[in-house]
Amino acid sequence: MSAMEGDPPPELTITPPLLNSANPWATTLEDLQAIFDSPHTGAITTRTTLLDGFEHDDAVHQYAFFSPTTLLASSSARQRAKGESAPAINPQEDAATVNNLGYSPYPLSKYLAFLKKIHKTVDKKSPQHLKPIIVSVTGTPQEIRRCYDRLDTFQDEVPNLTIAMEINLSCPNIADAPPPAYTAAGLKAYLDVLPAAPELPVGIKTPPYTYATQFADLLDVLRKSCIVVTRSLPHEDPLPPGAFITTCNTLGRLLGPRTKHISVIGRRRRLAMPKA
Repeated sequence: MSAMEGDPPPELTITPPLLNSANPWATTLEDLQAIFDSPHTGAITTRTTLLDGFEHDDAVHQYAFFSPTTLLASSSARQRAKGESAPAINPQEDAATVNNLGYSPYPLSKYLAFLKKIHKTVDKKSPQHLKPIIVSVTGTPQEIRRCYDRLDTFQDEVPNLTIAMEINLSCPNIADAPPPAYTAAGLKAYLDVLPAAPELPVGIKTPPYTYATQFADLLDVLRKSCIVVTRSLPHEDPLPPGAFITTCNTLGRLLGPRTKHISVIGRRRRLAMPKA
């Protein structure tokens, strides 16, 4: 996708401005229903899924709490590892985590089945009708396009829900599969497969950026893929094709010291470029 004329990307409205990230506690229908029903969330995100699911192995894909001071596993974690009953988590001992978790073992089709069940609980007159559900997906660029096409069709099946798609180009730690958004070419390959004018809100989840070149590459790729809005909003600046950027990770922040602002949700999603 290159800079072109067209309509702005679909918007997301998240009220209240709180939502979960894609994580293991958003895996099951029960997880998602609880997050969706909460009055404190303005949107929900599914655990990242693939077209055919991830080969999860409980013996391999695990997490643990530890103390960042001593670097030792917490006493509760040691007790759980021995099969003993463990006390409640100690905030001082359990302040940090380490994990090698993968993506969801459930395929995309399973999450669509979950969302159909959530859809049955929604009254069109209820505020929940407006609560977006962000389906987090990953895979090759071609698989991502298939995910988008499936979600675009699925939206018609759940008219009382607002469906969006997040492309996870970040974690988790998968052997021999570094996050593709660490390179400009890797990120561009995913943006290039998106429709020129997406019907669904689409966003990207970026990995932890830790030095200036990574921030510059991200902004450069987004700038080159901008849609120049000439029809519905003729006086707006160019807009990136995505509706949002997710940046929630262990290291760093999305914005560098020379970047003023990225507004990811609202009436005007404007990408502020670094000053020259």
